[in-house]
Amino acid sequence: MFNIIEEDSERVYLLSSQNISSLIKHLEDHAGQFIISDSRDMVVDLKNQRYINSNAIAVLFRLKSKLVSQGRNLKLINYNKVIEECIEISGVDEFFLK
Repeated sequence: MFNIIEEDSERVYLLSSQNISSLIKHLEDHAGQFIISDSRDMVVDLKNQRYINSNAIAVLFRLKSKLVSQGRNLKLINYNKVIEECIEISGVDEFFLK
């Protein structure tokens, strides 16, 4: 599903499955607990993903919104051009990619 890398100032979720649809709900549940119990930022590493769907974008949006409301951040890293274009088409590129 995903691997977790613990850093001093952030937790990195490395999505290991290429099928984001099968793991996004699990990520939302796990990250939700992290948001409640931790004060660090969150990073989602998308290097193993070929695409992202609207459900995954919505989950990431909810997670980032929760973090931002607490003065924290969610950062997306290692995404490809297809993922970037999907986020841009969804109209949330300023929220995620800038």
